[in-house]
Amino acid sequence: MNFTTVSYDQVPFIAEKDLAYINQIPALKNFYKHEVNIHSFEQIIQSKSDQPVDRTLLVEVISDQYKSIETSEAVKENIKSLSSPKTFTIITAHQPCLFTGPLYFIYKICSALHLTRLLKSHYPNYHFVPVFIMGGEDHDFEEINHLSVYGKEVTWHHPDPKGPVGRMNVEGIAETIDQLESILGSSTQAVSTVSLLRKFFNGSESYGKSMIRLVNHLFSQYGLVTVSMDNARLKSAFSSIIKDDLINQTSHKIVKATQKALDQVGFSDQAYVRKINSFFIKGQDRERIIKTETGYQIGAMTYDQETILEMLESSPEDFSPNVVLRPIYQEMIFPNLAYIGGGGEIAYWLERKQQFEHYGILFPMLIRRNSVLFLNKGLQKNLAKTDLPIQDLFTRDLNHFLTQWVADKESVSIEEERNAIHTILEKLEVEAAKIEPTLKQYVGAEGSKMMKFLDHIEKRMLKAAKSNQDVSINRISTIYEKLFPAGSLQERKDNFLSIYLIHGDQFFDYLVEILNPLLGEFIIIEE
Repeated sequence: MNFTTVSYDQVPFIAEKDLAYINQIPALKNFYKHEVNIHSFEQIIQSKSDQPVDRTLLVEVISDQYKSIETSEAVKENIKSLSSPKTFTIITAHQPCLFTGPLYFIYKICSALHLTRLLKSHYPNYHFVPVFIMGGEDHDFEEINHLSVYGKEVTWHHPDPKGPVGRMNVEGIAETIDQLESILGSSTQAVSTVSLLRKFFNGSESYGKSMIRLVNHLFSQYGLVTVSMDNARLKSAFSSIIKDDLINQTSHKIVKATQKALDQVGFSDQAYVRKINSFFIKGQDRERIIKTETGYQIGAMTYDQETILEMLESSPEDFSPNVVLRPIYQEMIFPNLAYIGGGGEIAYWLERKQQFEHYGILFPMLIRRNSVLFLNKGLQKNLAKTDLPIQDLFTRDLNHFLTQWVADKESVSIEEERNAIHTILEKLEVEAAKIEPTLKQYVGAEGSKMMKFLDHIEKRMLKAAKSNQDVSINRISTIYEKLFPAGSLQERKDNFLSIYLIHGDQFFDYLVEILNPLLGEFIIIEE
């Protein structure tokens, strides 16, 4: 495999705010704290060293989560090292998408792994642990229950998809694995992968725990520590901020003000901020907590303030911070230096800086994860037949590109003739007006008809030319759909398995080697 890079400015389907942060435009400078470069970490390390972190609690909780997981010595050492004040984390996170879901799930992790290695080489007196936080407290089952492999959709149909997805059982997932098996085929790697999925998703544990086992299996050799924040002891340590959210709705006030400031520089809200930004979880139910004049409403139940605070103290695991509080929760618990996320995630982190300052928690460096386009050999072969550089297909409007490409290929252009006729018509208008002023309008009207007739001729010529290039057009369209499936980046649609079945762990080795998220460039990998 080899790779090349291009500027994100050349890549279609990158959001405006995403590009703005990648390019570090001045208008966003007040909404983040650290410049994205290796030298900024010197100050971040010092600042985080001054912030109290309960390392004993952290090590105990993570060790407990790993008790029933067979992992590598590298992971065990990284967990133990978190007790040292000279150890810091680099975090990325995602929902537990079905069997990792889209490729960027993998790219996030590999970006974090590369960065920890880079930091170790620049700051040898410190240790850096890559951490993947497995989400799972959201209840948006439809967001995580599918994947696409070889262009085919695989969907998990759960008979009762209620409550936080990480706490759900895996009923129905065996049939999903059957679907996947029929697509992956019978190669040795395919049989091994399917067997692995059946082992981890066997119904003995929650879906979230099963996903942690899968990610651990794929990345434990690199020392990746995978953590669930859905934990009573961790939430207890965070309960003071949940309490403040319940009583004072502080985050709502601060984040809304930041969103207003972002709007003034041209960027709309990314996350919806509620008055209370925690949910209440009980069994299969995940309910909003709504402030009323006399107390709080959760579903059909009402509680006074004293009661709900007693509930928080006795059962903090029942309270689930939403997207507005999760960054605070994460950074309060971990000795973290940087967060690696996609464009959408960075956008909602940009709404948080004042919130962090209010609570006295260090705002991490925000690093845009690497985006990758993977070209397998078949795709490269088809692309070579078109004689087109791949960047020529970096467009949002394929039809416009194909029209121009056909016109150039078939020399379809009547622009010279159109200009000549336009010149003649202008002269005729002048001469006609000398004879009778009203004739100028008549000549102009007839000229407009003539120009429309020329447009019609050109369209007919283009249609015929497209017919001549039908094979090439179909080939280009097929390639484009592989590059940008359903009008999106490949990494947002395709699952890693189609690549992994061919290259195995070597694919991850290569990604960890090249995905440096500090470079801020779009990466094209050729198989």
